[in-house]
Amino acid sequence: MKKILFLLAMLPVFVFSACSDDDEKLQDQSVVIKTGEIYTLDCPNVQLQNSNDFIFSLLDGNKIKGEHVGEFETMANSNGTSFKLSVTVEPLHTLYLDLKDFLGMSRENIEKVFGKPLSTNQQGTSVYKGLGIEDKIQIAYDNNKAYLGVVTLKSSFASELGKHLADRYVFFSEQGGQMLYMDALKYEDAEYLAMVTVGLRTTSIMYIGKDDL
Repeated sequence: MKKILFLLAMLPVFVFSACSDDDEKLQDQSVVIKTGEIYTLDCPNVQLQNSNDFIFSLLDGNKIKGEHVGEFETMANSNGTSFKLSVTVEPLHTLYLDLKDFLGMSRENIEKVFGKPLSTNQQGTSVYKGLGIEDKIQIAYDNNKAYLGVVTLKSSFASELGKHLADRYVFFSEQGGQMLYMDALKYEDAEYLAMVTVGLRTTSIMYIGKDDL
C-alpha cells in the first residue's frame, strides 16, 4: 500500500513537468502572444522541426517572438526530447475587420457580419455600411463566394492603418501611388495580397487572393 501511495505522489511530477529531461516526450506547449511580444518557453535549447518566420521567430533557443498575425504548429525538441509547439499570434493593432479573413466566405455568412448590402451591381459586387471607421466596404463575389474586398476610409487614419497592416502583412512594392502588401516573407509563398491606394481624402485597401489577381 505504501508503494502505491508513493507512486501516486510522484505522478504529478510527470504530468505537469513540461520540460523534464527524463521524459521521452515533453508536455505539449501552446503559446498565445501579440505581435511584437516575446514569450519565454520553460524548455532550453529548443529546436523546431518546421518553422514559419513570418508568424514568429525563435530567439536565444527558448524565446518566441510574435512577428505577424497567424497560427503555426510544429514538433520541437529540447535537449533531445520532443513536444508539440502551437503558436498563435494575435494583432496588437486593429483598425477594422481585415477583409482577408472574409475571402472565400459565402455571401450569406458575410451578411451575418455586415448586414444586408446598401447596393449590389449587375456583376454581383455589393456595398456594405462600415461597422466602425470605414466609409464603406465593397465585396465582389464569384459563385456566391467572396473573392475580392475593398475597405475605404479617411486618409487621416494613415498612421493607424500602417500599424494595422504591419501586424498582418509585409510590404512588397510601391508603384504609381499604390503600395502592395503580402501575407508572407516571400512573394512565392504569399496567399493573399493587400493593395493600398492613398488619396487626398480617402484611402482604399483592396484584398485579393494572389491566384485571383
